Amino acid sequence: MSETPFSGGDVLITQGRLRGMGGSEMIALEMAEHFAAAGTRVVVVARSIDDKIASLFTAVPGVEVRESTWPGLDDRLTSVPFSLVWIHHNLVPGAVLRGAVDAPVVFAHLSATVAAEAPLVPGLEAALASAVVFNSPESRDAQVALGLYEQVAPERLHVFPNPAPDPFGEVLDRVPGERPRLLVVSNHIPQDLHRALRRVGGTFDVTLVGQQTHLGATPQRVDAELVAAHDAVVSIGKTVQYALVAGRAVFCYDRFGGPGWLDTENVDSAAATNFSGRGFDKRRPAELAGELIDGWERGLEFSRAYRETAIHRYRLSDALQELRTKVEAAGSPSGRPARDLAAASSLLDRLLRSTTVAKDKAVAELKVTEAQVESLAKERDALRAELDKHVESRVYRLAQRYRRLRRAVRGGIRTRLR
Repeated sequence: MSETPFSGGDVLITQGRLRGMGGSEMIALEMAEHFAAAGTRVVVVARSIDDKIASLFTAVPGVEVRESTWPGLDDRLTSVPFSLVWIHHNLVPGAVLRGAVDAPVVFAHLSATVAAEAPLVPGLEAALASAVVFNSPESRDAQVALGLYEQVAPERLHVFPNPAPDPFGEVLDRVPGERPRLLVVSNHIPQDLHRALRRVGGTFDVTLVGQQTHLGATPQRVDAELVAAHDAVVSIGKTVQYALVAGRAVFCYDRFGGPGWLDTENVDSAAATNFSGRGFDKRRPAELAGELIDGWERGLEFSRAYRETAIHRYRLSDALQELRTKVEAAGSPSGRPARDLAAASSLLDRLLRSTTVAKDKAVAELKVTEAQVESLAKERDALRAELDKHVESRVYRLAQRYRRLRRAVRGGIRTRLR
């Protein structure tokens, strides 16, 4: 990849916290990888950072990760040109607030219900945003309905639909074997689906990816190579875009239910809710199993026919190019925010950071306590086992004594009787 939209300067991506790999973290990582592959330097700024998660970013040449309180942040953002500022979770650095970073500013919102994904300083985005993007029409419509964007021109509100990194568009078609390979991706696999998967083991080779290791899942990143090795994917959310861009059959179903195998009749309605499965029925395990077995070939046929459309809609470089075109058409935003808005944004950031850091500290302490409890429980169980062994051994010795005494007594009685 030699060039990408929004090239010509560094890229800034902000993120509330980097302590896990949820939706916004994955978007931040994929965008950082995308721009870095084009030779662009990327700065990722977060309020709270875990070194293990940060290493996923810094392993990419040209990507650096900084805490929002880093003393050198202002100098870093004003010393070189930037071509894009991408904002998650209301984290707007001071240099951006005062207009010292001359680049399009995009505010991204990834949920219709989570407060951290809403604009928490009214008027700030109207002043700064070249574009405001949402992960689905559902998220956009819900936030607009709350009156949160009355000051933002409608032409600046766009859907940026969780696009898939470009390598998914380069995946080759796969010829299914006698047992097609089914990739199931879920961190919260519902009981009905899990039971259905047990029923289809004779038809598919099933790979389960997710955090529920007790169900046989393996935690790992879903990349183009993993999807390429399978014929069909069972999942919701962002993984659906991965599979569609790769031309793999998609069974859209999880804890909210779902339409099942995507086809011409349901793909657009499923996309409207970010392929979450909301708006569709849940089914019994036997019904799900029947759908999986009977419909996967039709699902694959649809996905192959739909792939060119999916690439245009959901490939990251295409999505960025479309966004760039819309940003240029809308022109510059109204300008720098008023002093009270800028001050409110800075104070909000401080509040959110203190809350985030306190929460992360509490979570870390909880993990230490849980580890100590687990260690004490193991020690207790070991002592119990040792005690039981001791007791059993003593009881055994007493029983032996009793048997010897009993034999001796019986022997004495017989001798007297003679």
